[in-house]
Amino acid sequence: MAERKPAYYWKSWENFKKEMGKVIQKLGHFPSYQELQNSKPSTIAYAATSYHNGMNAIRTKMRLGKKK
Repeated sequence: MAERKPAYYWKSWENFKKEMGKVIQKLGHFPSYQELQNSKPSTIAYAATSYHNGMNAIRTKMRLGKKK
């Protein structure tokens, strides 16, 4: 079983960015929301919409440009 993250872990931009970086590295590209839902930990998808304003905002904040 995966280790549970502490309360409010996903609200922190730095924590989210670190975990998102791992997903990007594993996939080799910025993930779609569906890919994020299927990734481990799957709670990252919830955090993307609940705490970080969705995928487009995250892409912009991570300075990865617009999706082509």
